[in-house]
Amino acid sequence: NTRVCGRGIVRSDGVLINAIVRPDLRRHQVVVALNTASDRPIELRIGDTGYEMLQPPGEARIDVGELPAWTPEAPALSELRVTTVGDSGAVERIPFGFREVSVQEDRFFLNLRPLYIKGADIDASGTPRETVSWLKSAGFNALRINTFPPGPLLTAADESGMLVFARADGEISPFASPPAAELVETLNHPSLAAWTVSTLSAAERVRAVDPSRPIIVGDGSGQCLRPYRKDAARFEELSVPVIASADPVLFRLAENIGAEGAMTFVRLGEWGRVSGAVRQDVFDAWLAGAVALIQRVRLNASLSGYFLSLGSLIDSAGGRSERAAELLARANGDLVPVIRIRRINLGVREETPVEVALINAARFEGRAELVLHVAGPTNQTLWKKKRAVK
Repeated sequence: NTRVCGRGIVRSDGVLINAIVRPDLRRHQVVVALNTASDRPIELRIGDTGYEMLQPPGEARIDVGELPAWTPEAPALSELRVTTVGDSGAVERIPFGFREVSVQEDRFFLNLRPLYIKGADIDASGTPRETVSWLKSAGFNALRINTFPPGPLLTAADESGMLVFARADGEISPFASPPAAELVETLNHPSLAAWTVSTLSAAERVRAVDPSRPIIVGDGSGQCLRPYRKDAARFEELSVPVIASADPVLFRLAENIGAEGAMTFVRLGEWGRVSGAVRQDVFDAWLAGAVALIQRVRLNASLSGYFLSLGSLIDSAGGRSERAAELLARANGDLVPVIRIRRINLGVREETPVEVALINAARFEGRAELVLHVAGPTNQTLWKKKRAVK
């Protein structure tokens, strides 16, 4: 009898079959790597679409035509059905997402298009579904953990459209050739977008098993191994602290930081620095600083994205509140006005230039009306001006 043994694993008469799904959007194909000692033909079918083929063990390429793509906005999940010919047992059903990740033009690409990463560094010890749901409501499209990704977290991310950057060479790493059952299950999750490793030798071991994802090397060499390519992209990760007060120097740094000719991410805050129980007033001040800094970082066209260091903060009393999610979602929005004021605490009849920059991530077109409004302590209008903008 056939026994199902995890996501992507089939046991047929005691023979193990590994099925790893690797979508190829350029060719409109789903590539399935079949590793087994059995010589029986294997039937592959994608859901009820009519896309199917009979394949001996090895690499199979299924032409799929128009299959819904998996994206952060619409995380469509497809299903691969694996059956060994001659078996009367169960059919293995493997959920997967038709998506492709790559690194091009110093940018992270998803489904052949550049994607700006709006990420959060978190602990993987919380409740996965609630954590992913809150991050999604706060406008993030990615999360990063410093451990091998647990299955429940990846499943929640698959369903929500959240990209996951995870550690491949930590204390728990099942990378081996041929891949272990746990790893096969992990590799079929579409939300798993990229690996991070400590050394180049570890990166080569990971790429031997999983050539389909970028591998970021954290040894200071500034390398990111590209999927399916022998060359590496330049990679930089820079750090900017999150402080409660508005610091013009820090804002200018955030708007101009970056390495030319490299895929550059900015880490806002230090990994694990903000954690545990935090007083509400302290959290509110930190949140205001984080929101302002996110806006300045997003004005920087040389960056590929950012990761806000949350640690276990979102599991504290105020961390996962609707108000915090709302403020962060505004900073992460598609159309965000950012006000630059050169001086504050003005005296009587003093003036200061005011600039308004517009983050237009969705590339909205047309005309709009910009209204600047200065309110007093009791919310009375002290100054107001309108201007039409394109």
